[in-house]
Amino acid sequence: MTRRHFDLPALSAAYEPLRRSGSSDATVDPGFHSQAAANAERALAIARELGDEDLEVDALRAASRIGTTAARLENLDRIALSLERRGDLIALNEHLFDSMWAYWLGGRFADCVTCSDRATALAGRLGIPPVQYGTIKSFALVDLGRFDEAWQALEQEVADDDHPFGQAFQLLGQTWWYLASGDVERVLRDVPRVLADARELKRGWMVRWAERMLEAAMVATQPDGTSVAALKAAVEAAGGRLTRDGLVTAQLLAGNADAALAECERSLPQLDAEGRGRPYWTTEESRARALLALDRFTEVCQAVDSALAVVMPLGWQSLAWRLRASRAVALAGLGDRTAGAAERQAAVDILMTVAGTLHDAAARTRFLSQPAAASLLA
Repeated sequence: MTRRHFDLPALSAAYEPLRRSGSSDATVDPGFHSQAAANAERALAIARELGDEDLEVDALRAASRIGTTAARLENLDRIALSLERRGDLIALNEHLFDSMWAYWLGGRFADCVTCSDRATALAGRLGIPPVQYGTIKSFALVDLGRFDEAWQALEQEVADDDHPFGQAFQLLGQTWWYLASGDVERVLRDVPRVLADARELKRGWMVRWAERMLEAAMVATQPDGTSVAALKAAVEAAGGRLTRDGLVTAQLLAGNADAALAECERSLPQLDAEGRGRPYWTTEESRARALLALDRFTEVCQAVDSALAVVMPLGWQSLAWRLRASRAVALAGLGDRTAGAAERQAAVDILMTVAGTLHDAAARTRFLSQPAAASLLA
């Protein structure tokens, strides 16, 4: 096959913004992302025209760092196989780290767990401390409804005095675990430290994560009918801010289901386009609850049916029981009490399976005392 001659400096120039994709430059230059995306496409086109498999995989790997989650997921296996084939284990380790995040954000939790185990084993062979690996694994296990295993994964984090970021990230993961298990008092106690660590380490994404945990815990402590304005003021007084997710929850708490529904429906198209399965389906669950509050029972059933078709094969137990609980109420609202009772029992079964992974009796009781769980069990 005839190959066109390419100027290697031009190819190098195409890669340069991609090499900087993990640097602070991306946050300084507002045009960075669009420039990097254009250069990613250019580098990939050049590599494909050269017909060089290794160069193409390198271009895919660089491009995946700035592309959508959906685009990243498409090429993860191919990139890993290529890096392993050529024996580039350092690059493979970096790729597996990126893959863990992509799998979790894409809602592929079992793949995230498998990838974390593979990456941890590889890091051990390379003598590289697997900072963040155990905590990312714990995120996936929480979503799979496997609380005790998630805590064990958190204990695998590299969190000694030589790794302050590992310590900070482990605390974030532990606080996330407490939030999912219903220990809001512990969340409110620990979030200020998570925020302080994130700011000291200059990790803006950790600050935003801590703010989401803060707002979720504060919403959980407020009675029905609390206004959005009052909740926003309380969150800001505690050092956080009300994000989109918190706004939807606050609107539902305040009894403004129309506003919550509109906010969800504004967010879903972008989440879908980006292929971010996890936030997409958690937003869809919020949308179903808004529809339920508006007595739009047929639409609730339609929304839940679509969600469960995706959520159940993923093993996403922590979301599945909530979805089925909403459908149970909707079926009863439609007058189908038999189907509603069966759906309610299915939701209870999943809930109790998840609760059973909390072997500490006090933690299990607290988990089942959360409003959504308590309502289902009443």
